[in-house]
Amino acid sequence: MKPKVLALVLLVLVSAMNVRSQVQLLGNSVTGVNATSSPTIVNVTLAFDFLLKGTITPSSGSVPSSVTAMSTTSSASFVGTVDTTTNTYRIWLPADTYNLQVSFTNSNTTFTYTDSTSPAPFTVSADTVRNFTLPAVTLTAVSGTVSNLNLAFTSRTLSFDSKTISGFSDVNASATPDGSGNYTVNLPAGNFNVQLSQSAFSFLPPAFSSSALSSNLGSHTVASTLNLTAPTITTDTLSGTVSITGAASIPANSLLSVSDTTAGPPTTTSSGFETLPSTGAYSFTLGNGDTYSLQLVVPVQIVPTPAPAAVFFPPAVAVPALTMNTTDNPTFPALPGAVTAVTIKGRVTIAGTITPVAKATVIAFGNQITGAANTSFSANATTDAQGNYSITVPAGTNYTVSVTGQFTTSGDFDGDGKADFSIFRPASGTWFLNLTDPNILVQQWGAPGDVPARGDYDGDGKTDFAVWRPSTGEWFIIPSSNPSFPIVQQWGTNGDIPVPGDYDGDGKTDFAVWRPSTGEWFIIPSSNPGTPIVQQWGTSGDIPVPGDYDGDGKTDFAVWRPSTGAFFIIPSSNPGTPIVQQWGTSGDIPVPGDYDGDGKTDFAVWRPSTGTWYIIPSSNPGTPIVQQWGTSGDIPVPVDYDRDRKTDIAVWRPSTGTWYVIPSSAPGTSTATQWGTNGDVPIQKPIGQ
Repeated sequence: MKPKVLALVLLVLVSAMNVRSQVQLLGNSVTGVNATSSPTIVNVTLAFDFLLKGTITPSSGSVPSSVTAMSTTSSASFVGTVDTTTNTYRIWLPADTYNLQVSFTNSNTTFTYTDSTSPAPFTVSADTVRNFTLPAVTLTAVSGTVSNLNLAFTSRTLSFDSKTISGFSDVNASATPDGSGNYTVNLPAGNFNVQLSQSAFSFLPPAFSSSALSSNLGSHTVASTLNLTAPTITTDTLSGTVSITGAASIPANSLLSVSDTTAGPPTTTSSGFETLPSTGAYSFTLGNGDTYSLQLVVPVQIVPTPAPAAVFFPPAVAVPALTMNTTDNPTFPALPGAVTAVTIKGRVTIAGTITPVAKATVIAFGNQITGAANTSFSANATTDAQGNYSITVPAGTNYTVSVTGQFTTSGDFDGDGKADFSIFRPASGTWFLNLTDPNILVQQWGAPGDVPARGDYDGDGKTDFAVWRPSTGEWFIIPSSNPSFPIVQQWGTNGDIPVPGDYDGDGKTDFAVWRPSTGEWFIIPSSNPGTPIVQQWGTSGDIPVPGDYDGDGKTDFAVWRPSTGAFFIIPSSNPGTPIVQQWGTSGDIPVPGDYDGDGKTDFAVWRPSTGTWYIIPSSNPGTPIVQQWGTSGDIPVPVDYDRDRKTDIAVWRPSTGTWYVIPSSAPGTSTATQWGTNGDVPIQKPIGQ
């Protein structure tokens, strides 16, 4: 393992935390941040991206493994996700011109090529569908024996790689020789460069050690029989004791790596790495005659916890040519001491708006730390419901603050950020979804009398099929992340009203019911299911209207009282100070939603007698919104259909099964979509109704 790669191991582990797989906003980075005083303010905006998706038609025996969009105007590339069950892919990316780099496997051989489906390259300026077919390949079964293996290295891998196979930019495969050196592999006709890796491992907790030999066996033409000979390698032991100036022992989790620095490089190179015990003792088995360098990587706490440790990687120490078993006791510079801690903080919003991005991952990385040479630091944080974050870092210059984010849309079954037209047919317990991906989905889930209870119960960014059965108080859910294992939960009793929501703010919908007879809320928080929440709030005749009225990322207890037209809310951020807002009149239907995109649920009602919407936007409550949309008999279905993080004004007309939507991103262009029939239940109607 190369020293720089090894030095980044701890940083990668930190950086990978909390990154979600479905991202509908482009990541963004701010470079050159000088964090020399608190607070250092870094506000970041994330732009909307587009969805490139399509169907991959496989050839015989081929399985798609990766699809990457490569920009033709810059060095940017965007890696997609591939569903091998449906042979579909999707990539979130900005407007640009691209080529598609595709990889697939056939008999454990990986082929990479640039898709030439017309047009190529292609332009993305909106959500785009691009289908393609994997090329057919012909493989030869190759077998042989690798002789002259080094018996001290018990783990062996043969790697075959070619960049000259017609139609492909790269073809690679690997094989594992057995104890006698026998191997088999499937390759297309052509010439391949062959590499032999031989490794030896030792694991004596908590120490782990690895030494490896990597030999270039040259270029070979594919044939049914291909025997190979490993070069004769004489090995010696490089061992000793590592010390750090001023340190009585080696800190826990310190890593030592060795790299071959011989000019050339030689046909066979050696490498290794190991975790060091507190004594600093190490031992590597390496090729004789080569020169080496030793690189130390040490985690060190230079700012108080809970901030993570920094990574100290002093300059490598050279080792002369190894001509015999050698003892080398390197001494590395002193560890950095405590330094000044400062705070990087700011807000993440959607570009061009005031809309916050909640639950975005923010990573601060720097390697120019004041008073700590040869040290790097990385820490991450998650934005709150208002897009705010705060990260404690050691004072330094030239930090990079990187942000990735997504948003979850209620009623979005396919994870494209847009709510889908969807209905539940009580007579048969069947769901009918009009999706953008893969278009139409029909799912039987439920029985007559069940109540659909939309929500993201597994926290994967997609709405799950879910019903609540009044007769038994049971919830039946198909989690989209693991549809083969449905969830069944008894919670509630006949007469209750299901009010699913994220009451604990962990990104997962919680089982919850409201009992009209007592006005009590009963909730199983997914973050702590063993401790249910019971809250009395409301009275018989009220309508539950759960929502995030204070914008803290948690669903609030809330009811609307038809007799007075008043909203009564317990804000989770300040439960001791309830909110009471008169808005609406008897006969209205409450339709709470985030109509202004500020992350807070707005007070809103729809008046069936006139088809008029009345909304108090929380970002500008002094200027209510009044919009005529719909007619008596319609059912309001306000959610975000256009992926702009604002609730759209929308109704579903039972008499015709038509959805009428005013998209907030283009209010002058309304849409009408027929989906469903009289007697169906629109999934997007307000929770609690």
